[in-house]
Amino acid sequence: MKPFFKYSLIVSLLIQVISCNKTSFYLNAKQEVVLSGDRLKQQKITLSNDSIYLLAESINLITGQQLDIEGGALIKANTGVRITINPGAKITAAGTPSNPVVFTAAALKGTGGAISQVGISPNTQWDGIVINGSPSATSGSLNYVRIEFTGNGAGLTLVNVDSTTRLSNIQFSYCQPIACVFNGGNVNASNLLAYASYKTDFVFQNGYTGKIQNIVAYRSPFFPDINTLYNSNEAILLTGSSTFPTISNLTVLGPDTQPLRSDAPYYNETSAAILINSGAYFRLRNSVISGYPKNGIYMNNRNSGLALQNGPSELTYTLAHSNDTSRIFFVPTGLVPGVPTVDAAAFKRFMLEPRFSNEITISTTYFNYINPYDYQNKPNPYPGSGSPLLSGANFDGAFYSDPFFKKVNYRGAFGNDRWTDGWTEFNPLRANYNN
Repeated sequence: MKPFFKYSLIVSLLIQVISCNKTSFYLNAKQEVVLSGDRLKQQKITLSNDSIYLLAESINLITGQQLDIEGGALIKANTGVRITINPGAKITAAGTPSNPVVFTAAALKGTGGAISQVGISPNTQWDGIVINGSPSATSGSLNYVRIEFTGNGAGLTLVNVDSTTRLSNIQFSYCQPIACVFNGGNVNASNLLAYASYKTDFVFQNGYTGKIQNIVAYRSPFFPDINTLYNSNEAILLTGSSTFPTISNLTVLGPDTQPLRSDAPYYNETSAAILINSGAYFRLRNSVISGYPKNGIYMNNRNSGLALQNGPSELTYTLAHSNDTSRIFFVPTGLVPGVPTVDAAAFKRFMLEPRFSNEITISTTYFNYINPYDYQNKPNPYPGSGSPLLSGANFDGAFYSDPFFKKVNYRGAFGNDRWTDGWTEFNPLRANYNN
């Protein structure tokens, strides 16, 4: 073959390869649609999975409006933008294990969240989702949903939301300062996972009385509290005299002995895996508290303590750990004025009475997590073979025999069902959301 024809053939083949790749690229890319103006005033707003949506201004749905989102849809919100569902309006985010609905910041790869405060710009956060419920009326449903890089509040705020609203399989990542707030109401929820929150993972307050199963507060040593913005750092906060949730299968997984960032007082004396304030009541069963540097369960209110001592509150069938073993169960000095014997040691003895079926351990190795601290890749917080977490759950009694609760054998949020597989993302900072 003459050189000319040889080189012509090579060039022809290259052109064909490039053409094929170009065609493939454009076939795989999704169009980006800007959401703003009149479209957000429509009676029914539908977001499909064939587009990427850029939310340029806040959504504020009023009575009669509905936001329907298909599984696989990606919504990228500008800084300061919020989605608000008011009473009489509905949101339906119908994700699946293979096609979750993703709400994230309209940020370049690696720049989402409050990143500028640790030396990277720009600071790109949106303001999350707020659902203002109405009594005995559904606000819709969220299923297989990811909420990422929110600031100025919480990733999801639920205000007086009714139990007819459905919430399941929701992951919160890099939310500042809070991942999710249950503010009054009695909505139930299952399979909730908060990862790398900046202050608090889940807040139950102002009379919330719903049921929760499989809830995870997964702390990262790299992205919790920023400098001195917050006084303490708790995974679960229970507060308010009429607050009374019923929770089964909670996992709090703190950083344990992983090196913490040196420029912030992450876990001070009031930081706790669970902090109980302001007379809140609670039922907690079949759970695991592990890896918190300071306190496990911090009882910071006398009335809340009396409710746990004498009923109606409950803490049973739970395994607990704290890096400071003297503070696995903690009450501050003076919680009961004039009674110095009410201290952490007494609280610990009480909670370990055989009738409660609670256990403590001095090391998280006892739980035999598979690979919980591989934050840079894909951490695996599931218990390995032989872990004590894979058995020991109990659902006896009026409250936990309720049909809402799936009667599982495991304690904590993770068993053999692998409910986080497929739809979760532990590295959203590395995710390339069409940019």
